[in-house]
Amino acid sequence: DNDVAATLATHRALVDVVVAVAGGVDEHARHERNVENRSIACHLLGDIAWAADVARDAVVAADGIGALVAACQSRDEHDLHQRATNALRAISQSDKHKTAVATTTVVVAAAAAVRGSTNTALRREAMCLCGSLSWHTDVRHRVAKAVLDDALAVVKEAAGADDELQQYAVWCVRALAHDDALARRVDNDALTAIVSLLTHSDVEIRREACLALVDVGWIDAERTRVATAGAVPALVRALLHDDDGDVTNYALWALRAHLGDEKQCAAMVDGNDGAEVLTKLVAVAAIGDDDETGRNARAEALRCMAALAWCSSKYRRMLMKQSGALAAVVAALSSTSTEVQNSAAHVCTALAYSDDDKHAFQRALTDAGAVTPLLAMVSNGDVEGQREATAALNNMASEPGNKKLIAEARGEACVASGVGGGGGGGGGVYMDT
Repeated sequence: DNDVAATLATHRALVDVVVAVAGGVDEHARHERNVENRSIACHLLGDIAWAADVARDAVVAADGIGALVAACQSRDEHDLHQRATNALRAISQSDKHKTAVATTTVVVAAAAAVRGSTNTALRREAMCLCGSLSWHTDVRHRVAKAVLDDALAVVKEAAGADDELQQYAVWCVRALAHDDALARRVDNDALTAIVSLLTHSDVEIRREACLALVDVGWIDAERTRVATAGAVPALVRALLHDDDGDVTNYALWALRAHLGDEKQCAAMVDGNDGAEVLTKLVAVAAIGDDDETGRNARAEALRCMAALAWCSSKYRRMLMKQSGALAAVVAALSSTSTEVQNSAAHVCTALAYSDDDKHAFQRALTDAGAVTPLLAMVSNGDVEGQREATAALNNMASEPGNKKLIAEARGEACVASGVGGGGGGGGGVYMDT
């Protein structure tokens, strides 16, 4: 019970005793049940530390970190080591304590447990601690030096590896890969292994694998390696066939990193699954705003549509011809989610970018009813939404009939205040993804 744990943390004398037992220096620790007592004390410190920031502060003030580090040196006592590691992870949830936890002694002990322990629960806890610490930029390289190779080895373990351990390993690699230099150490075999995890039976592992491909794939220098590992077709399969909303969202996010490359656009929508992919994008873009997962996926689908539209006129034509695409985009302009609205306006900007097919795209957007919600965004949207909506209207106004219609709806000032061109000819406002 977090409330009880937080209350215990206010009793400094009690915390001092528990820390002393955990560290093995109290008279109780000399009892024949020394290890069991220390393990229970570590467990209690963990429960207290998980309760709240102030509770973590109380444990740290009583030198709880020192006691827990001492407990982590008992490598043959798996239960004691695991509980001490869990308590350290709890303390590290406060950013101000991460550096104090992430000493070389702690991360080396955790890496040794991941690499050499026969106790699965300890390996999981140690891997999870390393992952948690890896998100903190000040200690990332220290953690990487100790554990990155071991985390990559776990990621590459064959079928039959412990699911939870593998999930934490991918999570740790994700965190470390936020540093470009460390991302380069995620070798091709590891990338291939991560891609293969997209079909894992455990949904948490599939989510982490998608996010790993997001984190590495959005690094310009690593994108080609990710694509070479087969990420794009694997992500397409996840998009089409995975029934988890988060996986769908993350797969879209990961795919979008590759859609500035026409070759990868072709891999996504020109193959056997091409029509199904476009149908899926439209279906996701058309879902409601009832929950956060749905809103996030909807925004990502719209961003993917925009990325395809920016890639070439070929994909603009494919989207314009896709059944329900324009209706989904225009409906999203009136979403209750600002993110969804702005993403939909970005699609409109991309679709109306040039005079493809003699302004047919600009007229089609107007006929679908895009002008009114775009004008509403210019008046009421956030800064990004105002910018996107104005750019879309400027591009649509490159068609003379649209220019007159937009002017009548809101006045010449609405069109004239936009960014860049969009006069009577081709071209328009270019805003990349």
